[in-house]
Amino acid sequence: MTKKRMIILFPILFLAVLGILFLGTKFVYINGIGCIIYERFHVYCPGCGISRSLMYLMRGDIFKSIRFYPTLYFLLSYIIYKYIGLIVSFIKKKVFGFYRFDMILLILIPVSAIIHCIYLNFV
Repeated sequence: MTKKRMIILFPILFLAVLGILFLGTKFVYINGIGCIIYERFHVYCPGCGISRSLMYLMRGDIFKSIRFYPTLYFLLSYIIYKYIGLIVSFIKKKVFGFYRFDMILLILIPVSAIIHCIYLNFV
């Protein structure tokens, strides 16, 4: 896939996912969403809380969103950073990126997910 197609398709896919999430929040809020790992083993997984966090973020309640899953903001910042890098590399015809910033975010995402999991299970 060429960079030009990626630049065009990414916002469309991103808006489609946001629309589905926005429409699905009413269903999730009314019916709830279960976690298979928690239902089987009664242990929270590192991803527990991401649906509720997205739901509250879509409603605009940032503090509740951070409370349920703080790792979501590292994930969103990484996606936005990569998309901006894709646009800049397309315009300037150079590879864009800061290797250290990539590594910091790629380390922060799993570390914060594991810390969140430990907090949910043991605190």
